[in-house]
Formats: sequence, structure tokens, C-alpha cells
Amino acid sequence: MLVTLGMTAASAGVAPNAAKNVAGIQADSVACTSTKCVITAMNTAGTKAKTAFLNLANGSVKVTSWSSAAISSYQVACPDKTTCLALGYGDNTEVITAISTKTGAEKVTAKLPTADQYNLFNIACPSSKYCWVDGSSAAPGVQLPTWALLLKVSPTGRILKRTVNKSYYMYGPVSCESRATCLIGRETNRIGFQSMTMTNGKFGKPHVYPANYLPFDASCHSDKMCYSIGASDRAAADLEVTSLNPKTGAPGKAVRLPFTSSTSVGIAESIACYSSTQCVAVGAVNKGTGANQTTEAAYVVITKGKVGKPVLLSTETASEFSSVSCASPKECYAVGTYYIPSTETTASIVAKV
Repeated sequence: MLVTLGMTAASAGVAPNAAKNVAGIQADSVACTSTKCVITAMNTAGTKAKTAFLNLANGSVKVTSWSSAAISSYQVACPDKTTCLALGYGDNTEVITAISTKTGAEKVTAKLPTADQYNLFNIACPSSKYCWVDGSSAAPGVQLPTWALLLKVSPTGRILKRTVNKSYYMYGPVSCESRATCLIGRETNRIGFQSMTMTNGKFGKPHVYPANYLPFDASCHSDKMCYSIGASDRAAADLEVTSLNPKTGAPGKAVRLPFTSSTSVGIAESIACYSSTQCVAVGAVNKGTGANQTTEAAYVVITKGKVGKPVLLSTETASEFSSVSCASPKECYAVGTYYIPSTETTASIVAKV
């Protein structure tokens, strides 16, 4: 069974069941519509991007037979119920892949020129008309220093507008609170991050994060509440969530998380705000000591700025959650991976949190 947790403060402590294991793929990201969740992953060999569907009605997970030209797909968002867009890498270039939620068919719809060094980090869709993709770019043949990159893409994954800002290193993360307004971060040349609103593509006044803070995911529940999740020392030793003012993007109070830097793929953390008072954050916690130490996939509920106790959802070796998305205010789903020592391969876990 999938884990079941009522998404209210009163029922947040209900003991969950074990997470669902899914063989054959290494799940990376999840995005939910009202009827199903699209999971982007890689095959077991790590050579092809794969897609899986989570059926919200019965909890089943189906790995589709389609495999795009992309090698990896590491971020996904759905502008509407029929299509989701995944960011990934393939054929020596960054790509955007359109995924049909009906058939699972995948099609690379945009490629960033190989002459330039591009990195795509985040995608957010404020409406069914377009999505924002952020990241970094550099001069042809040069990896550093980088410039901030922002793409406006159609719901089919076609690049509508490309903006490169050479005054900053990168854009990201981005989360949208309405059809017009999103919150977005950017890294300054002084190796610090700012947060600001972006309304119809126009930036508001920037606000500075605390020194050495590195945000890598964000979420908003309409214009009522927004949070970022990241590391306070840029080395993932101190993982925390920071409230963001929905009207200005200004960072507020930061709260430590009980998560740890992952043992298998580095940082694995994500956040989804599903009401005006609550968000759920996912990651991993350390278990055991010495040679027996591993990580276990876990989540916490954040209620009005207070972080609840971690709920462990998998006892598999080196398990962790990497992404979470909400189909409704009462249904949020997390995906991640765990290690199989006997075969030295990685499989996936899926849970309702």
C-alpha cells in the first residue's frame, strides 16, 4: 500500500505504512495532476530517461515503454492535465522533453545549442499557457564564469523567449503563486543568493538571503505562503527551510531540518506547500553508526513555521526522497531511490506523504 497521511495538523502524526518499492527505474522527480502523477527517472543502467505513472485511484505505478533521446530527466512540471515537461540531458546538450500523460509518449521538443555551456535547474508552470525554466549559461566553450539563464517555454516545450543576464551567475529556484506572479532566486557575482517576485516576466525588488545560504527548491501555496529549502553553509551540513514573503519574495525565518546529506546522490530534498499553513518537505535521515550507517527516506510536515518530527518511510539501504508534489491539498506524493547491495543497483520508492 501507499503511505497514507491526512494532511491536517490534527492527523499529521498518523503512523504511515511502508513505502512502495518500484524496480527497474531510478526515480528523480514527480509532478502531479488531479488524476495521476508523472515520475521522471532513469533506467537501471542509467543510460536512458524513463517515465512512470502513479495512478491516484489505486496506487499502482506503471513504467511506460517509451524512452526519449534524453539520458536523464531531473525536473518535471505539468502545465495541464495532458502534457508534462521534463528537463534533462541528452546528445551532449540540455533538453526539454514533452511527456503525454495519456500514452507516456516522450518527445524532445527543445535543445540548447551545444556550442554554449548550459545548465537547466528548475521548471515551474504558472498556467496552462507557459512555463518558466531557469539555470545558467556561459560563453561558447567556457564553463566558468556562468551567466543567469531564464527561458519562457510553451506548454508543448517550445522555447518562446530566452534571456541571459550577465550580471548574475544563475537563476533558480522558481515557484509560482498565481498565473502572473512567481518567486525566483538568483546568484550574485559575490556568491550570494537573492529572492524576488517575477510578475509577467518582470522582476521586483531583490532581497538577500543570509550569507552562504544555497536554495535548491521552493514552493508556494497561492499567494498565502511560500518556502524555500536549502543549505545554510553551501555544503549541505545544515539543511533548512526559509519562509518567503509571497508579496515581495523577501526571505524570513529559517528553521533547521532533521535531514542529512544523502549517502548515494548528494543532496536529496524537496518541498511542497499544500495549504496556507502547511508544507511537506522530503529528504533522508541518518540511521546507524560507523560501517552500518545508512540513510532512510523521510518527510516532515511544517505547520506555521514549526517543523514536525521526521516520519521514516523506508528501511531499505541508502533510501532517500528526492522530490514531492501535491495532487490536491489532501494528497501529496514523494519519490526517491534506494540501493540494492546484492545486485549493486538502484531502485525506486514511491509514497503518499
